Amino acid sequence: MPKAKKSPGGDFIKKRGKLGKKKLAPTNATSTEFRARSVVLLDQSVSVDRTGALSQRKLTLGELLTQTRHYSGDVRRDALKGMVELFTRHPAVLLPHTAELLAGVVPMISDEDAGVRRTVLQLFGSVLPPLAQAGALHAHERLLRLHLQVALSHHMISVRTEALEAIELVLQSHPSALIPPPPQLLPSMLEMVGDGMSAAASRGV
Repeated sequence: MPKAKKSPGGDFIKKRGKLGKKKLAPTNATSTEFRARSVVLLDQSVSVDRTGALSQRKLTLGELLTQTRHYSGDVRRDALKGMVELFTRHPAVLLPHTAELLAGVVPMISDEDAGVRRTVLQLFGSVLPPLAQAGALHAHERLLRLHLQVALSHHMISVRTEALEAIELVLQSHPSALIPPPPQLLPSMLEMVGDGMSAAASRGV
């Protein structure tokens, strides 16, 4: 009986890979690769100088303004509360940062989170009087009128109601900001009066 021919190289033959194709790793190979994920610290940035004016949570005004753009209503509200704390502790910080403060906070009159809107009104009550006294609101009258008009035209009646409260705060501190008044002001006031009369009628008052 003729003997079977052995292929050259013995029993273990190394396959040649095709030109241009990546060599596949063995199925029993151990991967030594690792992936790292970055962690975003919501409260503080380690690279920020913390020797200046800080809130109770040790946040700078810049960090608080950044948090007002957060998707969470709780974070936005806490950021506004932090500003009230910061300006109460460090009133000298307010005037130099008027423009960035109003640009970040005034649009939040129309925020759909009720807690955020209430805290905006609290902040307004804290910062508008000293800003008006210093004559710092003249340059921002258009910004105030524009966003008050937006809030008065909002589809949520609660936003429109609190816009009227914001207007009251502006009138108390800087009436010229509402000259001419927002076009939607009178219709919104009439709507509020109408709703109040309807509610009173339903209660039999």
